[in-house]
Amino acid sequence: MLNTYTKLLPHRQNYVFKIYNEVEKYVISSTPDKECQKDNFLDLITKNNELNECEKNYCREMFICNYELHNVIHKFGEPITCKNCKFARYSVRYCEVCIKQYLQKSFGTWTSENRIVDEFI
Repeated sequence: MLNTYTKLLPHRQNYVFKIYNEVEKYVISSTPDKECQKDNFLDLITKNNELNECEKNYCREMFICNYELHNVIHKFGEPITCKNCKFARYSVRYCEVCIKQYLQKSFGTWTSENRIVDEFI
C-alpha cells in the first residue's frame, strides 16, 4: 500500500521530524488549496539546506502518503477509475478496493506462528 520510507539515521530522526512538522504547519496555515499545499511543501523541502537528500526524500514520501490518505478518507479530489476493479478511487498510488479484496483473499493464509493465537483468531 505505502512505499517504504527511506531510513533515517537515529541521531537525525527528531531533527527531521521537527523540520517536517514546521514546514507542514507553515504550508497548511498559509495555503488554503490542498493541491497547492502539496506543491508548496515539496518545493520548500527540496530547497531546504538543512536536510540531506535522503532526509528530503523521507519528508516528501511521508507528506505524499499522508496527502493520499487524506484524499482516500475524505474522498477529496477527482475520482480515478481503477484499471483492475473498475471502482472509483481517490488515491493516485493505490486502490483501496483492490487492497481490501487482496487482504480478504489472503486472510486464510496468514499465521502468527503460534497455534493458540491462530485458533483464537
